[in-house]
Amino acid sequence: MPFFAVPDPGRLAPQPQGTAVLYREWPPVLGKGGREIQYIIKAYDGANRLEKRLAVRPRHLENMAKVPGKVICAGGLLDDRGNMKGSVLIMEFDSEELLRQYLDSEPYIREQVWETVEVEPMNVVIVNGDKTGS
Repeated sequence: MPFFAVPDPGRLAPQPQGTAVLYREWPPVLGKGGREIQYIIKAYDGANRLEKRLAVRPRHLENMAKVPGKVICAGGLLDDRGNMKGSVLIMEFDSEELLRQYLDSEPYIREQVWETVEVEPMNVVIVNGDKTGS
């Protein structure tokens, strides 16, 4: 099974489908006081998976639509020829557990498009030029 190698490995959560999801350590204070936690999810496709990615993409987009208001922004990472090679999603959830539930349902993980996924909490401050956070 592939693992995402980083200097600070955090918590690696192997998925039954063979995708390694890395959850970086974050302070337990995040998400307290009724504030949703924002996460950056950076995922990389396995080798030679562009055709599979394109076939699974409608289910991936449908899955994101099932969590209205949780996707702040999302898009494909591009290689030097302009082909998609991965994804970046910025999402927010009330808890890490809800994030994990979402990732468990993610078609790009379930159907082995993404090979590695890195998840970190973040603080979204500006969206479309408007300050939204602190």
